[in-house]
Amino acid sequence: MPEILHTSDANWLKKALHYYDTQTPFELTDDMLLGIGQDDLRSAESLIEAVKRASSISGRQALCLSICLGAALAGIWMIVTVGAAPLSTGQSGVWLCSGLALVLAGSLGTLGCLNTPRR
Repeated sequence: MPEILHTSDANWLKKALHYYDTQTPFELTDDMLLGIGQDDLRSAESLIEAVKRASSISGRQALCLSICLGAALAGIWMIVTVGAAPLSTGQSGVWLCSGLALVLAGSLGTLGCLNTPRR
């Protein structure tokens, strides 16, 4: 009976490569939705190439991540500035609220960018 590997297992790739070395039959269940199919299980090389494709990010995702992380960093800078510079109460409130909004929007945008499908 073949071994069953799940992509949600932390060491699934290491186990799969070991099974290729020892010529042990195995089945792979792609429960992490990496996009690895039966054609990718022909050889260890094709499995490694499929993992490389699944783990890379697209140019669109890289641009989205840089914009969102930049917004979050600008928000953090605004919050730190409020603590470091003496401002009036009204100005401090505006800077603090704006900084918090940027941090929240940037962090949620980052999570959204990482969750988008690759194109």
